[in-house]
Amino acid sequence: MGEKKVTHDQKVAIVTLLKANQSVSHIMNQVKVSKTCVYQTLYKLKKNGDFRDLQRSGRPRKTTVNDDRMIYRMARANPKLSAKNIAQEINGTLAKPVSRRTVQRRLNDRKLYSYIAARKPALTINDRYKRIKFCRRLLQCTQETLNKIIFTDESNFEVMNRKSRVIVRRHRNEKYHKQFLAARVQGGGGSIGIWGAISYHGTGLHQLYEGRLNRFGYIDILENALIPSRDLYFTENDEWYLQQDNAPCHTAYDVQDLFDENNIKVITWPA
Repeated sequence: MGEKKVTHDQKVAIVTLLKANQSVSHIMNQVKVSKTCVYQTLYKLKKNGDFRDLQRSGRPRKTTVNDDRMIYRMARANPKLSAKNIAQEINGTLAKPVSRRTVQRRLNDRKLYSYIAARKPALTINDRYKRIKFCRRLLQCTQETLNKIIFTDESNFEVMNRKSRVIVRRHRNEKYHKQFLAARVQGGGGSIGIWGAISYHGTGLHQLYEGRLNRFGYIDILENALIPSRDLYFTENDEWYLQQDNAPCHTAYDVQDLFDENNIKVITWPA
């Protein structure tokens, strides 16, 4: 075992007693340090004019500034490239090969951290154009018009086979123990969805449904959740609009007939 590190206060005490012309043995007994510590403190004081430890240079960096820039550009050009792959590619051009961990440290220095990629629908250029067009249309609406819109949407959730990652803490040999497994079943174990509505006037009714939503289920939602929600927000003579996306169940002929029968004006979000 190594010697216990001398604290800053102890060094201050050593210097104070040395300046008071106290003997080394007296300082050792008073401060509770070794003879070597006293002599080293005295040596540093005479040589550097200060008893504190000088800043150490540390281990030299393996990469230059240009190497760091190359690592950063590679990561920005291909965000899905792992630190290991970047190290393998860049080592062909470096005099001193670098490790995966070195690449990670260089990227972290540039605030470029790794995360789990968010799952979002793949959008074509036409999809992006439609969404921008819809947003610009809403920006042109007056507050009075926005107050007349009922915004609606539905979300579907698998009961068992969720796509999100599950993190558990376990010992190395407990990988297949029941309490550490993320249970999966054939066919996903079914799914459940929820439809909801909201407007300037407040939150409307919601409705649960099983499985994927089809035109029959959507018609049931319109009759039993949308129309009662409308009655909460507006009177019979008020003008109002339904906002929905372009899901197949929303654009079915039976659904369009229901809109016509109930005089429902629709604003479509380009899904």
